[in-house]
Amino acid sequence: MAEVRKSEAELRTIVDMIPQLIAVLAPDGQALYVNQSTLEYTGLSPDQARGFEFRQRVFHPEDVERLRAERGSALERGEPFENEQRAKRQDGVYRWFLSFDAYCWQFVDGRPRQNRWKSLRQIPATTAESDAFSRELKRRGFSFVGSTVIYAHMQAVGMVNDHLIDCYRYRDVRRLGTPT
Repeated sequence: MAEVRKSEAELRTIVDMIPQLIAVLAPDGQALYVNQSTLEYTGLSPDQARGFEFRQRVFHPEDVERLRAERGSALERGEPFENEQRAKRQDGVYRWFLSFDAYCWQFVDGRPRQNRWKSLRQIPATTAESDAFSRELKRRGFSFVGSTVIYAHMQAVGMVNDHLIDCYRYRDVRRLGTPT
């Protein structure tokens, strides 16, 4: 258990260094995690960023219901989605953003990879998917997006479930990645 918690802490450290706004929402819309870049952009504390109020605190009031409906519909179909939304900076100014969701999920065919690791030694640092994702981002001019960093991103946002099968979180994370 201590190894798993240490691994989760290390992953969060890596994701916090990614200069992208990252928010992980449960299927019901509750914000489970936001990275440091999101906290800095919005000016929210970690406690303010968690929970069901995240959308109302961050997105323009005219966008909230549309975003909820688009995401809910995509989750029902079990498909990735893309949308545009206005997010509020800490100074109160809204800026337009295009979600990175559909672009990212194409590298795993729109479905989380549900691994069944029994040992931490089995968990790879990179995969064919993270290699392809990394190459594509580099081709588009991104830097600091090596395959290991991209695989950590894929773990953080739920594109892969690398929890050990005896981890207390494995079943919950697996359930979150299974369309209803």
